[in-house]
Amino acid sequence: GEVMGTLHERGRRISQLKNTIDEHELAKARRPAGIPFAPGQVWMDYIDIPPMYFLGKVVRDMFTGTIDLEACDEEYNFTVIDLFARSAPRKSADELRRDKYYFRPFAMVPRTWVYQQMVNEGRSPESIEQDSIERRNRQLAGQAGWGSQAITEDKQTIHKRLKRQGEIIIRALSHKCVDPLPGKSLSLGRYSPFLPVIFLAFVIQATRSWLLIILTLVYFFLTRTAAMNMNNYWLFKFERVVSAPLRVIMLVLLLAMFTQVQKFDFSAGAGSVVELLGGLTSLSLVGTDVIFGDLLACIAYLSECSFVVVKCLPNRVYLCKKKAGKLALPGLSERYAEAGLPVEVTGFDCKTENGEYVLICELQGLFFQLVPMKYSDWVKFERAQEKASVVSLGTFDAVAPTGDNYCVDSDVLPMIAEPVKRSKPGRT
Repeated sequence: GEVMGTLHERGRRISQLKNTIDEHELAKARRPAGIPFAPGQVWMDYIDIPPMYFLGKVVRDMFTGTIDLEACDEEYNFTVIDLFARSAPRKSADELRRDKYYFRPFAMVPRTWVYQQMVNEGRSPESIEQDSIERRNRQLAGQAGWGSQAITEDKQTIHKRLKRQGEIIIRALSHKCVDPLPGKSLSLGRYSPFLPVIFLAFVIQATRSWLLIILTLVYFFLTRTAAMNMNNYWLFKFERVVSAPLRVIMLVLLLAMFTQVQKFDFSAGAGSVVELLGGLTSLSLVGTDVIFGDLLACIAYLSECSFVVVKCLPNRVYLCKKKAGKLALPGLSERYAEAGLPVEVTGFDCKTENGEYVLICELQGLFFQLVPMKYSDWVKFERAQEKASVVSLGTFDAVAPTGDNYCVDSDVLPMIAEPVKRSKPGRT
């Protein structure tokens, strides 16, 4: 018995040692090449995103109504945004928890789609493609891209371009839109009514009602045309309004069909059974579309929110006050309530003010809602020895290290990428 116990204990120790070696090898494989192993520290890998890299990568499906971000290159994936201009530090989770300039970005995909539609508003696909080629050529030539100062431009041209960009960003933030939970592709009933009509066009024929068949054909072409021509930020909300009258008429006619039960002669054969099943299926399709389409679209309309820019910080970072809709959808409020926006960034204590304040940045064509990093977030990186990909916006530096170095002025907002007038001398 003692021998068996000794062998069992030795086997347990060997198993623990093997697991430790496997974890060490896994952590070693995850580490960036050329960086020595440093337990208890977080790997910070600072990356640069090409100019307007995300422009054109947010698309809305005209039929499903979902707005998604297309797949991006692996080298441009990042998990942390740093608002301070500095080189890549190597710190522990305990040290990083006291740093108030690190934020976790959550992509605001629906609002970005609105923003990118505004950027390309009134432009032909050829001019958009040509502009993309020119930005790429400037990038390869070592010059600045869209949103920064090109060498060949004079100051007046730069000022006009920056002013236009700033106006578009602020207009996109003030636009009423549904901002769903991060990572959720939410349409909220704004899918095209053309989807259920595809099945309805086949099922309605079983009713043998020429009136319903003709109405369905008109409904088919109307919804298809609306889906193809109203897939933009100022018309997509009204796509269901166009086809609502026909939908109501069909619903009433299908309900009226079942008020005359005596017309179904089941003793005559299978024809009446098929007609009854076709009517029930058609009624369920139209009724489901009314509930999960029209009703949810109304909820989405009441849940739309917008943002009022309170303070404009350098490099397209905005402190905004959220104007919630009549119905509040679950969002990032819980995490903000727990962490709160740091005073070092905002310049004042947001908790003492009325309303919900959020921090939003525009990074190379994509809106991100910035949430302060939590201690648990850093611990995950530290324990897993995973590389934390960081994008530095350089909003603050040693000259202007806090948000109170910038004025709060909702009437005259500083231009994007231009020096901001400070309300007091910078502190070091």
